[in-house]
Order: sequence, then structure tokens, then C-alpha cells
Amino acid sequence: MQVDCLSLGDFGTNCYCVRKSAEQNDCAILDPGLGAEVLVRFLQRRNLRPEQILLTHGHIDHIA
Repeated sequence: MQVDCLSLGDFGTNCYCVRKSAEQNDCAILDPGLGAEVLVRFLQRRNLRPEQILLTHGHIDHIA
């Protein structure tokens, strides 16, 4: 399993990109917050295809 953590937005919200292996292109995005451009660049550079977006909880700056 490959898990990448990105810190997004002014609050440094943790967002996770999870895939079965580093060679896998399909992924799930967990808890995206503000700062989508950082996430989009990350996905494009690695040629990743989000299959799911999972939101696990809510905060003042985002619903995740």
C-alpha cells in the first residue's frame, strides 16, 4: 500500500492519497481541504486517477 500525505491550504490540512502500490495509478483521496491546486498538481505529476474521494470529518475550514 502506498500512502502519500499532502498539507493543504492555510491551515495545513492533511490530505491523503492512497493506492494499492506505488505502481498503481488508481487512487483514493481522503480528506481534501482547501488548496486544491496543490492536490491537482500532485495527481497530474504522478499520472494518478482518483477513483474515490472520502470525507471522514468536519472542521471550520473544511468538511473531510
